[in-house]
Amino acid sequence: MLSLSVLLSEAQRKLMPETVVPGTVPTKSPTAMQLTRELLKEKGIAGLYKGLGATLLRDVPFSIIYFPLFANLNTLGKRGAEGPAPFYVSFLAGCLAGSTAAVAVNPVDGEI
Repeated sequence: MLSLSVLLSEAQRKLMPETVVPGTVPTKSPTAMQLTRELLKEKGIAGLYKGLGATLLRDVPFSIIYFPLFANLNTLGKRGAEGPAPFYVSFLAGCLAGSTAAVAVNPVDGEI
């Protein structure tokens, strides 16, 4: 099976000339819509969703770890019962939660 990047590069090769003749205007890169149409013609609707399982296998656990951890860390930095935490606390909470979630899902991400 071909990956999405291979399919997109094949579609790009079909839409763009391989060589540019000196003195001519180079062709513009294909748009996302052109690539999508080409992919739909060649692989159908299933071609657009190839890799969805791998993406969900990575993104769902990441979100399950990130959002609760961020909320708890951000709450720890509040100055009082009312109002939001200062920016730097939210920023650090986001960095720590994002790093933790990324490290946790890294084994899954590497297998994809």
